[in-house]
Amino acid sequence: MKHLDLYLQKQRVNTTTPFIKNRDSILDIGCGDGALFKLYEKKGIGFFGIGIDTSLHGDIIENNYTLLKDSFPSSRIKNKFDIITVLAVFEHIPENEIEQFVLSCKERLNPGGKIILTIPHPFVDYLLQILKFLRLIEMDIQQHHKYDIKRTIGLFEKKGFKLLQHKTFQFGLNNLFIFYDSTFHTA
Repeated sequence: MKHLDLYLQKQRVNTTTPFIKNRDSILDIGCGDGALFKLYEKKGIGFFGIGIDTSLHGDIIENNYTLLKDSFPSSRIKNKFDIITVLAVFEHIPENEIEQFVLSCKERLNPGGKIILTIPHPFVDYLLQILKFLRLIEMDIQQHHKYDIKRTIGLFEKKGFKLLQHKTFQFGLNNLFIFYDSTFHTA
């Protein structure tokens, strides 16, 4: 990864920390090299985590977390979690798999659990193409499916989630969504 890739990744990960409590269990979908868990360890946040990503070279077991070379949903993940993070991943999910993905997330949440998503604005694809051409990033944008961000709230509410927060960051080019399972508790 190049410096700009790492900087953008760190900004996404940092948006999650206000929503993580000590001792939360976390599923990080699209975990990459485990940057989210490494940051939590550095900040002294106690947690148990499982990360899942197809780009890993193999499974990795650390003290507080395990990274699995696999795709989500996976039969290898039996646990339920307090938090599910989906950072810069949702736009990679093919249209015909999105609703099942949301349902699979719901099935993996503990009562009162939250899902944290970051989804870039579609315009970001053009910026990333320029940055990649200039060799400033290595990010793979070929698999983006031109996801329409305006669908997000309705899609999750239709599956029983309630919006807790939505805001933009990185000059409005990225979106943060926090949902909780409304069938278990109210905010």
